[in-house]
Amino acid sequence: MSRESSWTDVAILWSKVLVLLFSPLALFVLLMLSLEGCSASKTYVEADRAVFDVVAPEWADYFGSDAALSNEDKERRRRLIRAWDARIKAEEAR
Repeated sequence: MSRESSWTDVAILWSKVLVLLFSPLALFVLLMLSLEGCSASKTYVEADRAVFDVVAPEWADYFGSDAALSNEDKERRRRLIRAWDARIKAEEAR
C-alpha cells in the first residue's frame, strides 16, 4: 500500500466516522428548527392581515370589472383571495 492511498483510506474512514457521529445530531437540530418554524410569527400574521385588508378588496374590484377576463379567470382569483384569507385566519387562531 502506498503512502498516498494510506492517507486517502484514513480520510475516508474519518469522514465516515464524522458522518455517523454528526448525522443524528444534525437530524435532531433540523427537527427542532422545523418544529420551531411551524407557524408564522404574530408580527408577520398582523402584517399579512393588514396587507390583505388593503390589497384584496382593491384587487377584487379591479379584476371584477375587467372585461378581458373570463368568468373562470375571475373565479380563480376569488378562490385565491379566499385561500389567502383562510390561511391568515388559521394563523390568527393559533
